[in-house]
Amino acid sequence: MKYKRNKDKDFWQMARAYLHDFMPAVRNQSDKSVAAYKQSLNSYLSFLENTKGSRKTR
Repeated sequence: MKYKRNKDKDFWQMARAYLHDFMPAVRNQSDKSVAAYKQSLNSYLSFLENTKGSRKTR
C-alpha cells in the first residue's frame, strides 16, 4: 500500500502538534513525559522500518 507524501507530511505535522502543543498544554504533561512519548514513537517507527521495510519520511 503506497501513501501519498502529502498524507505523510500531514501525519508528521499532527504528531508534532500533539507532542508539542496538546500534551504539555491540555494534558499538562511534563517535558520528560513528552520526551518519553517521542522516544516511544521513534522506537516503534524503527521497529516498523526494520521488520516491514517501511521508510519514515519526515
